[in-house]
Amino acid sequence: MFGSNNEKVMFPCGKLKLEGVLHIPQPTGFRQAGCLPYEPVPQKAVVICHPHPLYGGNMHNSMIMTVATALGKKGLITLRFNFRGVGKSEGYFNDGIGEKEDVRAAISFLAIKVKPQKIGLGGYSFGTLVAFPVAVEEDRVQALAGISPFISPPTLLNDYHRPKYFISGKEDEYVNCHQLQEIVISLPEPKKLEIVAGADHFWWGEEEKVAQKVADFFKENL
Repeated sequence: MFGSNNEKVMFPCGKLKLEGVLHIPQPTGFRQAGCLPYEPVPQKAVVICHPHPLYGGNMHNSMIMTVATALGKKGLITLRFNFRGVGKSEGYFNDGIGEKEDVRAAISFLAIKVKPQKIGLGGYSFGTLVAFPVAVEEDRVQALAGISPFISPPTLLNDYHRPKYFISGKEDEYVNCHQLQEIVISLPEPKKLEIVAGADHFWWGEEEKVAQKVADFFKENL
């Protein structure tokens, strides 16, 4: 079992400072036999990217926070952060262009701060639009997950051979699940797509279920 030590952080992105919260799992309890501590926290980490800033998206989004908590319970370090111009993060919204640099900065911060053996990258909605292109270019990203994902252009991940997980609602009003299925079919292994009946883009009441699936994916693939 793991608890969590949450640390508020500020990290650089070029001339800007970005706001984040670092979730570092802490083993809880002791083994009954010999009262030995639980195994050390594995040095594996995940960056999670939030929904669209212009529509209220931030690192306190319920899905983002639930995913971070689920990852922590699995023993994975997690960084959730605000894109430029959101919360205490400096700068202004940059049409998804500067936000890609924010993702790279978050990965670099983790690499220096906790020196993880492996890094995963995940996003929700708009978060996937900026996370996916970065994953393609970043050798440090070893696994990729998208909630209500946008794969744009459709060929973006055609040469991405690392583990990929996508989950979308069948009633999603922004992501066409049939088109998403066609795109994922064309992608190289390893990959997994789940379409959840009755769920829409906002996953009301489904956050825990989705977060558990994302946490299981990163636990198994990092």
